[in-house]
Amino acid sequence: MKKLRQKNLFTFKEFEILDKGLLIKSKQINNYLEWITSYNEITKEVWVQKVGGKEFFSVAGICALSVIIIFITKLVGGKIETIGNDGEFIWIVISIISCFIPILTTKRYKLLMCTDDKGIDFLYSENQKKEVDEFIQNIIKERDTYFKNKYAKIDMTFSKEENLNRIEWLKNEEIITESEYSELRKELSNYEKENRNQVGFQ
Repeated sequence: MKKLRQKNLFTFKEFEILDKGLLIKSKQINNYLEWITSYNEITKEVWVQKVGGKEFFSVAGICALSVIIIFITKLVGGKIETIGNDGEFIWIVISIISCFIPILTTKRYKLLMCTDDKGIDFLYSENQKKEVDEFIQNIIKERDTYFKNKYAKIDMTFSKEENLNRIEWLKNEEIITESEYSELRKELSNYEKENRNQVGFQ
C-alpha cells in the first residue's frame, strides 16, 4: 500500500510513499498544503495520542460541585422543599452532557515521530487501525530500503571511522543484518590493508 487517504470533518489528508520520503497533502475549506518529509527526518518511533474534549470534564466538575453546594446549603438550612427552585436540575443536565461531549469529540491519532520531536499524525479510530498500522510499516520498510541502498557500502572518500559509524548505525537501526554488518566490516578492513600496502610500496 503506497497511498493512504483520511477524512476528518472539514480536513482531508493524503499520504503517499515516495522513493526519498513521504508526500503529505492536507486540504481544508480555505487552505491547501503539500510537502515532503524525507526519510532522513523520519524515525521508527511510534506514539498513540488522544486529543480533544478534556476541557468539558472541568465544566462538568464545576457544575456538579455547584449543585452539591446548593443541595448541602438547603439541607443544612432546612429548606428541602426549595430544592429545584434554583435550577439545580438544569446544572445536573449540563454536567451529564459535559461528561458525554469528551467521549464523542476525543480523537485518537497514531504519530510517526520525526527527528525534530514532531510527529506525522494519522487518524487512528477502531475501523482505521489495521490500515494505518500497515501503512506505517510500509513507510518504515521503504525508509530502511532507502538507507540501505545509500549507506550499506564502503565509501572510499570517507575515513575508516566515518564508514564504521555509518554501518554501525545501520546495524543499530536493524536496517542490515549481523551477517551484512560483518561483511561490510570485512570489506572495510580489506580496503584499509590494501591502502596501507599501496602506501608502503610507494
